[in-house]
Amino acid sequence: MAPLSVERLMDRFYPVGPDGRRFRDGTYPFYDWILANVGTQANVLNVGAGPTPVEAERRLRGKFGKLVGVDPDPVVHDNADLDESYVNDGTRLPFLD
Repeated sequence: MAPLSVERLMDRFYPVGPDGRRFRDGTYPFYDWILANVGTQANVLNVGAGPTPVEAERRLRGKFGKLVGVDPDPVVHDNADLDESYVNDGTRLPFLD
């Protein structure tokens, strides 16, 4: 198998969008995916939740059974989008399962 060129890798992982720019932010595709594929009764963990999202597309409150966030910054406690929040580095989560 021939090695992929940098250009082919860029095209594969960062395709050029309709506006002519390469897409580099996976945030919106992730939120589109989670809304389309995770059930409304699911408990969702947002690692790196941070502060309350400004963009409406990133607001998930009320769309799942429970939305829990962890973040190393105490600002996570002010995130109005979360049902529960924890200050945590995301490596040893404070949950049983």
